[in-house]
Amino acid sequence: MEKTFRLPIENYPNYARAAVPMLAHEYYGSFKHKYSQKRLDTISSINKKTKSYDLNSLNEALYAQADYYKGNLTLSHQKIIDDFMSKHRVNRHFLHLPGEEKFKIIKKLSTLEKQRPELINMIEHIAFIDFNKIGIDNLEGYFELEYKKYQEKLTKRNQFKQSVDFESRVINDIEIIELFTQDQLNDESSVLKHCVNGYGERIRRRISYILSFRKSINNRATLELCFDKDSKKWRMAQFRGLRNTNPDQQMHDALDIFMKQINE
Repeated sequence: MEKTFRLPIENYPNYARAAVPMLAHEYYGSFKHKYSQKRLDTISSINKKTKSYDLNSLNEALYAQADYYKGNLTLSHQKIIDDFMSKHRVNRHFLHLPGEEKFKIIKKLSTLEKQRPELINMIEHIAFIDFNKIGIDNLEGYFELEYKKYQEKLTKRNQFKQSVDFESRVINDIEIIELFTQDQLNDESSVLKHCVNGYGERIRRRISYILSFRKSINNRATLELCFDKDSKKWRMAQFRGLRNTNPDQQMHDALDIFMKQINE
């Protein structure tokens, strides 16, 4: 006589569904967890020959033991996985792993995240992680290395050239510094309310050279320099203060001296 189980399998998480055939077979013998509609109709028509079982014991087994079925976990373990997955777009790294191994790795990552969140945030920037190759005991070292490489990449992206072309100097109590990173341009733009933050590509291509003239942190003027290939001299493209206004005379006096210095 064939045994039919009235189990709302669609309500179970994926890891529990996978365990159903094995556990049901162990509890009750032969088991088929999916029937065609034709087969279901046949079972209904011969219901008197078909015995239905209460699956309380099977239901308990599905959630009771972490290692009962390889690749399947308790509900509390699944919550750890779900919490981590909801915070990070990392499903691609775990598709090939069974549930049990996935849990062990994510538990380790969750613990590490509490101590070094900046490392675990790296997981979304890596194309694919072969956890089997790395080994669970080497995860911190792996992410430490990836974090270092990522920071170097960001620095390179932020920095438009390796070093300044104009050394910092002070003229008439005004400090003059060259800006060559995006962070510096963003700061200058934020203080002076103008569009110098959009000049990064011009700096990278060495079309423009941006210098900040500073009486104080908030009292500044921005100089755009260009090199005239015909005259082989530096020329001022623009010199702007707050909201693109004309800087005061003290700033202009410092600019005149600076232009003489660099064109000597």
